[in-house]
Amino acid sequence: MIKVSDFLAHSKTEEIVEFLVSYIVNDNIGSIASAHLAQADNSDIFSDTCLRIARKHSIAVDFAKTGHSVSLDFSEQPQKYPDFMEKFFKKKYNSKKSLGKMYRVSKDFEMDNEASTFKYRDVQVDPNLVVDGWEKYVESAILSKTEYNNRLRTVIQTYGISHEAEAIGGAFIKLHPRFRERRDRAEIVLLVHSWLKELVENTRRNFFEDPTFSNDVAELNRDIARKASAWYVVTYREQNPEFLSFPWVVSEFLANIRILKSVKFPQSPRIRVPLVLKFEDTVIQIAETGMLPKLSSDALYALNNLSFNCDRTVIERALSILTIWGNDERIITTVHAEGKYLYYKTYIKLILHVAELEGYVSTGRNIASRNDCFTSAGLCISFFKYCMKLRFLNKPEVREILPFHVINDRVLSKSAIVTFHSIAVTGLFPALCCKENMQKPPEVYEMKSVYIDTSVFGGSPVEQSKLRDAESILTEYSEVEEICMRENRQKKKVIVTASGNHFALQKIKHILGKNPEHLNGIFERRIAI
Repeated sequence: MIKVSDFLAHSKTEEIVEFLVSYIVNDNIGSIASAHLAQADNSDIFSDTCLRIARKHSIAVDFAKTGHSVSLDFSEQPQKYPDFMEKFFKKKYNSKKSLGKMYRVSKDFEMDNEASTFKYRDVQVDPNLVVDGWEKYVESAILSKTEYNNRLRTVIQTYGISHEAEAIGGAFIKLHPRFRERRDRAEIVLLVHSWLKELVENTRRNFFEDPTFSNDVAELNRDIARKASAWYVVTYREQNPEFLSFPWVVSEFLANIRILKSVKFPQSPRIRVPLVLKFEDTVIQIAETGMLPKLSSDALYALNNLSFNCDRTVIERALSILTIWGNDERIITTVHAEGKYLYYKTYIKLILHVAELEGYVSTGRNIASRNDCFTSAGLCISFFKYCMKLRFLNKPEVREILPFHVINDRVLSKSAIVTFHSIAVTGLFPALCCKENMQKPPEVYEMKSVYIDTSVFGGSPVEQSKLRDAESILTEYSEVEEICMRENRQKKKVIVTASGNHFALQKIKHILGKNPEHLNGIFERRIAI
């Protein structure tokens, strides 16, 4: 075997340079793999083209060892790429296969996160997790929290992670530029996970190594509960904390505290979710001020044919809130209309179907015992969760679970997914913000640049008048505060930037995500938005 040092000693610099350049030029494994993925999505993995590319891939993968390289023929080069490959400066199409569907669902979440400030706001202490005597451990809790937060902040800043939820969940929306290559992501997830695992283990060890703990078993359990409660209180008493994960390092003790309090103060077996209760308070306040819209005769007629297992106003308020939401999302219509709309009667029918599944109402005359834990906000959340399931079902499967026909269920499910995710991320329900929006203006966000093909405008160069007309159409539809469209002639793309409130930017991104032919029709006013 030849040693590297001996080889280099007898090699000229020119030979080494020639070898390196040749290696870079002939290392085609990346382009061959991308071509195979694109061709497989567009046709089939067993097509003649894919089989030829696969054989070349098996040769190219050993290029570093054999020195034998291969390249793609013109017929093997993809003419357009599926959207999930994110070849922004190539022609693309919406993939109809599983990867494309999952990609677009994940993009819904990503688009929503880009427009949301991912910060904790108006955090409140849950009295059910406060134990008498927690003050005994407040000083040590503050010291432990500070140490934990400092170490967590170091990990997050080192890798450019946006939020602690991403770090703990392992799903990073953005990373520091030096870590953005795809081959690094899996390694970074494992690395961050190992850092956090060590941080949790050290923090738990710090929790148990407390000289003030009693030697008596019963008193020891009480001391542990007091200390866990202290860790929780010092974290959640800050109105806008930087991190919230610290006390959940000892989550089992917080769970025990909550369970014991439930035993002392028995409630309905139906789980009470604090966020839902918060929304319900807002619903009641809005209803008392008369700001909820009155129900239509169709909705009232449908309600009159039901038996209620809760107060009827709970259902009426939920219908009003979801009507506001449906109108805001522009997915319902009171008349039969072409486009991506649901007929209002069908929409009401679907809401009441979910209410029946959740036990709020029944179609028979046998009324179950009244349940005070049913809430309007809870029904709204259940409706979104039910609609989310429809996104992942094909049409025959949808027909199996729905006792009636629903047109454009995909439009409904997509809006429901984005709204549900927005609630989970921000703690805000858009349809309930009307009261707050009257008191303060909505926050303004900058949209991440979106690229569309110049073919939308008939090719490059694009006339400035066409760009201005398109800006006008998008502004009129979305009500963004500012929008700018400019052409990059070198890459034959139009770059779109915009600023506005959260929902205006969502509307812009929804339109720009359509295929070039559809966009062309919109900008030429042949197709209504």
